[in-house]
Amino acid sequence: ADGILPSNDGRGYVVRRILRRASRFSRELGINEPVLYKLVETLESLMSEHYPEIKEKKAHIEKIIKAEEESFLRTLDRGMEEYNKIIDSLEGASVISGESAFKLYDTFGFPLDLTQMMARESGIDVDIKGFELSMNAQKERGRAGSSFAQDKIIAWQDASKGDHSVFVGYEKKVCESFIRSYRKFSEQTVELVLDKTPFYAESGGQVGDKGTISGNSFDFDVEDTYMDANRIVHKGKILSGTIDGNTKLLASIDYERRNKIKLNHTATHLLHKSLKNTLGQHVQQAGSLVSDSRLRFDLTHYEPISLDQIRAIESEVNSVIRKNIDLETNDMNFDEAKQSGAEALFGEKYGDTVRVVNIDGFSKELCGGTHVSSTGDIGTFKIVSESSLASGVRRIEAITGDKAINRYIDFEESVSSIKKIFSCSDDDIIRNIEALIKDRKDLQKKIKQLSNQRSSVDMDSLIKEAVDYKGIKILVKFIDEAQDLKSLADRFRAIAKHSAVAVFGMVEENKPSMVATVTKDISSVCSASVVIKSISKYIDGGGGGSNFLAMAGGKNADGISDAIDSALEQVKKVIDNG
Repeated sequence: ADGILPSNDGRGYVVRRILRRASRFSRELGINEPVLYKLVETLESLMSEHYPEIKEKKAHIEKIIKAEEESFLRTLDRGMEEYNKIIDSLEGASVISGESAFKLYDTFGFPLDLTQMMARESGIDVDIKGFELSMNAQKERGRAGSSFAQDKIIAWQDASKGDHSVFVGYEKKVCESFIRSYRKFSEQTVELVLDKTPFYAESGGQVGDKGTISGNSFDFDVEDTYMDANRIVHKGKILSGTIDGNTKLLASIDYERRNKIKLNHTATHLLHKSLKNTLGQHVQQAGSLVSDSRLRFDLTHYEPISLDQIRAIESEVNSVIRKNIDLETNDMNFDEAKQSGAEALFGEKYGDTVRVVNIDGFSKELCGGTHVSSTGDIGTFKIVSESSLASGVRRIEAITGDKAINRYIDFEESVSSIKKIFSCSDDDIIRNIEALIKDRKDLQKKIKQLSNQRSSVDMDSLIKEAVDYKGIKILVKFIDEAQDLKSLADRFRAIAKHSAVAVFGMVEENKPSMVATVTKDISSVCSASVVIKSISKYIDGGGGGSNFLAMAGGKNADGISDAIDSALEQVKKVIDNG
């Protein structure tokens, strides 16, 4: 209810571990389907008086828990098979190796404490130190593969005495300043701290300001602004001059860029409120980015946001923009702000005094960012994408102002171009595109039919070469000339009809490819996907598919002979195991 979602790190990992342990216990009780989410209703009846958010966000909580259960139960089926193999391989030993425990964690999503708990039930220990060594080894591999070098730790140098980092950027875009401290990464690349500054440091999703600091032959290009403990740090390059703490300088933000950021930040508040109004009060902000080019908003929601819902959100936000409501900003005591109805974001750290941004009659949030004077300044608002970020988390990206207007213009130009190509009106565009797609599919179908007719492969003769194994015909064949392997597989099944398996291999332009196919009556006994995976290693490839048809491509053309030679035995193994 507070916006914490199951994940692989931080507080989300705690939630995931608890849910997975409970889900595993339900499996021990013989329940092989999601069940925990059904208990939310009981929880609501017992605790909603003290925790009203459980009732308000019941549907959301149920959806998230059910999705997590479904995911883990799939993982559990695969993981338990691996766990049982590990136990069987111990042969009387009483300790699961750290490497095996790490494989369960890394490949099958088993938290270490889950492996420990299952092992304890069998009177077996887990090598914790070995697990930690495997974990650290993986981290080292990750660090070695990273292209990002660690910044050197460079000490700050004092330039002058007095207060520093006083932010005046709400009221001013330019101010006179002195350098209080600095640190050099090179002769040009430097970070400065000023006594007072109009530059907003990156915070709460809003990017840091850019601009210039100059005066008395000193010119400094500010490329970014961020917080370092209690310092507002201006990162950039010295274009001319030297650092002097006694020289009065002029600090100027790139106001055009700042203004675009302000449009997007205020629009983010409008979007947040509209999402709650449209989707439900379960919506929580799960992350955001506010830049000069766009805004990005991550939210807790359990299903894709429909086109109709997106239109409703856009319509409501643009309606508030057109009302041109003045924004009110006030510094208030935190408790007083909460009592006034201001919304605080879960996980954010707030001091005793907070800044409240109020869009009268619509939205009230705690926010330290920069905003427009009135909603009409935003101009217009347009959502450009909606996607899944993680289980139970959606991501919306949107644009405002000139960016949104230019998008409408670009779309209009695209529509005009399409109309010219088809020589049609607006109303006929969709019909013409659908007809074009249909024609293309029909042509592809005809090409495939002609290809099959022209194929030099005599499938009737080939099937006579099949080997009989336990009543199943097995055909393994290297095809000398380029063919459509999928079409060959389809023809094989059509002619063989039942109880038959085929593996075909081919090399075209030094690229090996293979197909495995199984008649549907025995696809549960012999999976084509399992067969293709067992032989694709010889061609340094990978692939997959369904139980009755699977394909693989590879990099090692020389390995096709070994793949074909091993295919018959591999098919037999799959049949035996099936």
